[in-house]
Amino acid sequence: MPRLLLALICLLIATFAAASRADDGDHDDLKALAMHDNGRSFCAPPLATLADLQAAIDRYNRSHLDLMGLLTPDQTRDALAQAYPCPAHLKSGFQAITPEQLNHLIQHGEQAFSVTPIFHQLLLMRWPATFAPQARYERSEHGDYLRISLPSGSSLEHWQQMLTITGSENQARMPALSLEKLIQFGIQQAASQCAGSFSSSALPLEQIAQGQIYAAVQSCGHSPDAPQNSESSLILALKGSDDIYTIRWDERGPAYDTAQAIDTQLWLQRLAQLMPVRLCALTQEKPPYPSCLQTSP
Repeated sequence: MPRLLLALICLLIATFAAASRADDGDHDDLKALAMHDNGRSFCAPPLATLADLQAAIDRYNRSHLDLMGLLTPDQTRDALAQAYPCPAHLKSGFQAITPEQLNHLIQHGEQAFSVTPIFHQLLLMRWPATFAPQARYERSEHGDYLRISLPSGSSLEHWQQMLTITGSENQARMPALSLEKLIQFGIQQAASQCAGSFSSSALPLEQIAQGQIYAAVQSCGHSPDAPQNSESSLILALKGSDDIYTIRWDERGPAYDTAQAIDTQLWLQRLAQLMPVRLCALTQEKPPYPSCLQTSP
């Protein structure tokens, strides 16, 4: 009986400590840890909120009553890693990033990651199995990087889905240029070419990299390049130390004449297939850039 009473007291203390942390501003500490460690120490999905992360920490506290709810940063990472474990390849410093190795992993149903040096940083992303690892088109000139990938069997003239990665050198140095303004400007340009059947929507991304990442979806009933098809696009923008990067997932389907509501859940699922996405420092390393895949900072 005394042991049960002690356990209940510890549980109450842990619960009170967790509540006190939230009231005392640890919300900002958790947000900072999430922004830095998601995709490294743990891998929360795109829809996970700070409340979800706090709930995972509270569950950890309830199963570790001896800690009295007073977790060190490492213990907090451990709590989140238990709730949101990373794929084995990412945790172990997965090194297979060549097109041949990516293709092998995709064919065997494994999760694969791509690391691409673009100007001042490395761009890491999960590679969706829909697309062949080999770039169908790639160029880098005059401060602009462009890479296009397609599913096997598709061509630049005839495709149903396309994955495009871009980099704009030194654009992040412009203080007045926000990611939201950048994407919304592109959406306005697209809308002007798609009268009557255009729609768009921002995607909720408040959980991890707020201020450094922005995502939206746009859809046109008649693609300007292929009017017999509709064309919808997931656009993800990241702001680096010097440069701005975008990842774009385009999909064509049957044409339509009036604006359609964006299927937010569908595109959030597509976004999840790309996550985690992060930028790493460009060092003297050669491929496969192991430091970008390590779980430590």
